[in-house]
Amino acid sequence: MTDWKKRYVSVYNEHQLREYPSASTTFGYLPPKYPDISKHNGLRKFVVDFLKFSGHHAEVVNNIGRPVQKFIPRFNIHSGQVEEIKGGIEWQKGSGKNGTSDIHSHIQVEGSKYPVPVYIEIKVGRDWQRDEQIEFEKLVTDTGAIYIIIRSPEQFLQWYDQFLLSLK
Repeated sequence: MTDWKKRYVSVYNEHQLREYPSASTTFGYLPPKYPDISKHNGLRKFVVDFLKFSGHHAEVVNNIGRPVQKFIPRFNIHSGQVEEIKGGIEWQKGSGKNGTSDIHSHIQVEGSKYPVPVYIEIKVGRDWQRDEQIEFEKLVTDTGAIYIIIRSPEQFLQWYDQFLLSLK
């Protein structure tokens, strides 16, 4: 078992014990399902789950918009009326900021009254930051929040450990 899997199981078991103490002590721990970290969604799930299992706040942010059914007016010669028929799907723009990070989180630091806002961008393989994402990173870091780009579970765990150590 790799190091990231061991850490994932460890925080998962701690979470299970906190959330379901009687079930965990009576029946033991159910094994977690490991996300496929070779894909964007899997690595994103790993980071979000790890933060949540560790007692922090983390949420996935999507700014893709939403599909809206498009209708086309058409004259029906049999009824003599104009009817609307389905004409495909049109995407309505999302309401979030273009270039927003994949994960918005707040990491609670021991001894601190307020959590630290951390914005996490997930990149897998040859994926790179777009211009809008670079602008969003500057916007976030100018306010004093933290913005990081994560490419692997090992990189995330290394950053996480160093981050917590630096604030003690």
